[in-house]
Amino acid sequence: MKIFKRNTLISLFIVLSFLISMNFVFAVQNNPLTLPATDLPEDEVEDVIVAAINWLAGIVATVAILMVLGGGVVWVTAGGEEDRVKSARKWIIAGLAGLALALGAFIIVRVIVELFT
Repeated sequence: MKIFKRNTLISLFIVLSFLISMNFVFAVQNNPLTLPATDLPEDEVEDVIVAAINWLAGIVATVAILMVLGGGVVWVTAGGEEDRVKSARKWIIAGLAGLALALGAFIIVRVIVELFT
């Protein structure tokens, strides 16, 4: 039961962090000073795809950082319990792998855009 409560709290924290970050994104996008003068879209399909991949990489990086921080908190509060230390180590390793994945996606997109422009 204790693990269920902790997992529920972590999941709730991640969802709330995502919703808060989305609020900032929509606030910037709905700023009347940044809207185009015409109703016609000016972006090309390639630009939209690159922006979507970069956006997803940002989300992955944010979740990965939260995982590393959560793993660090669990490790610090483990009190020498081997199971909690192992769990924290798994969270940290998964978070670092997620950061590497997000960075790799960003770099790959950047290189491909530079090659074809």
